[in-house]
Parts: sequence; structure tokens; C-alpha cells
Amino acid sequence: MADEASEIHANSEKERLATLRSELSHRLVQHSRSVDEYSKLLAGSFDRPPGLARSCADLLTREKVYVAWKNSRTNCMLVLNGLTVADQTSCCWLSPAAIEIASALKRDARTSTTPSRVAAVELYCEKTDFTRDRDQAKPLDAIVSLLLQLLEAHSAILRDVEKFDNLRKRLAELKGTGHQELGQACGLLVEVLEHFDLVYVVLDRVDRIQGDFMRDVLTRVMLGRRNGAKMRALCVASRNRAETAKKIDELGHEMDEKNFLTLRMDQSRSLG
Repeated sequence: MADEASEIHANSEKERLATLRSELSHRLVQHSRSVDEYSKLLAGSFDRPPGLARSCADLLTREKVYVAWKNSRTNCMLVLNGLTVADQTSCCWLSPAAIEIASALKRDARTSTTPSRVAAVELYCEKTDFTRDRDQAKPLDAIVSLLLQLLEAHSAILRDVEKFDNLRKRLAELKGTGHQELGQACGLLVEVLEHFDLVYVVLDRVDRIQGDFMRDVLTRVMLGRRNGAKMRALCVASRNRAETAKKIDELGHEMDEKNFLTLRMDQSRSLG
């Protein structure tokens, strides 16, 4: 009977998750691409061996600043800035390190044997090398995309019908673009985060989200609470954009070094 009840719950959770994904499909920054698909796309775009992307990640994980971020006991953001991949490739907007790090973190979260509930979510915010400013991802869409991934990682959150209906209603109400709607979306994200012990967020080309997502959302969610789930955000940003470089420098001066780390890394060169 217990197994039968568990199966019923699982099916109900899948149906409710599918309902949310269908209703919010217009908001998803990436509709169906998985991190593995991006990794294959990236590897296939190089004339060099597919190992290039993995060697970028290997180089990053050996950096002291990355180890400090990964082992941080507080909410922490690491901003990786510099060139991503060579301009002549067919997907030069993607970051090899972000893809491989996200893949490794997701794998670790799935195979973890600790009692802690860990999740890893990822978002690739630029779709092609020809993205125009008016094609930038909207902050609310980015938050909703992350929320759905967290719900997929722990669908039991949707088990209670009343709570599901409430979440569904609140998500449907996120229609504007103002500070109030952004605050409501951040509130929803915080509520879902509380179902985890640790959440990794990998955002590739965060500078392609409208506004200042690092300040308006990530720091707001990370520093707005003292207890609960720990959040570690890895952001890849192009420092070639003067505006982005300024935002990174300002956050570096304003935030404590235990909460904000930066690293310059050129991913366009062969590391083999």
C-alpha cells in the first residue's frame, strides 16, 4: 500500500509540474535544451577535440577562488568574467566552463549520499551570437525558469493541493515588469529555496538579462535572509561590455569578500 501511495503522489506531482511548465512556457528562457545538449553543441562547434570544454572546467576548479566559493559556509556569488570561446565558432556565446561546471554540480546533486537536500540549476541567457539588446532575457522570466528547475529537482513541494494552487495563482500574477513584481518573484524563489539545504545556481552570460540581475535578484535573495538554504551562484559575464564591468566592480566594492568573489578567465584559448 505504501508503494502504491508513493506512486500516486509521484504521478500527481509530475502532472502538476507539467501544468506549471505548460502555463509558463512563454516565460522560459530556455525551453527544452538540457545542459548535456549544450555541452554536445559546444563540443561539436570546435575543430579541436571535445575535451576543450572539460579542460576549461578543470582549470577553473583548481583556482583557489573557485575552491573558496564551492566550500563557502555562507551565501556566495562567484563572477567569472573574460572571453568565452573563439569568435569564429558556431556557438561562441556559450561558456565551456559554465556548461561543464553545471553538469558536474547536477551529477553530484543526483548522486549525493548525504542527508542534505542539494540542487543545481542552470540558465544560459544568450541564445546566439547575434542577440540584440531588445532580445535580452527578462528578469522575471529568468526567475521563473530557475523556479521550475527547483520544482523539478524536488517535486514533492507540489504534493499539497492547496499549496500548489496557491503557487500556481501567484506565478500567474507575475505579469508586470516593475519592482513590485520583481519583489514578488524573489519572494517565491526564497520560499522554494527553503525546501533545500544548498542550491547551486549557474548563470551563463548573466549580462544578457535586462537590468542588473546580480544586484537586483541574486544579492537580494542571498543576503536578504540569515538562515535557511545556502545559495552559491556562479555567474559568467562578458567584461567586454563596459556597463557589465562597472557593475562587477561596484558589487566588489560594496559586498563582503566572503559573499562576492571574482575571477578573470579567458576560455577562448586551447588549454590542452
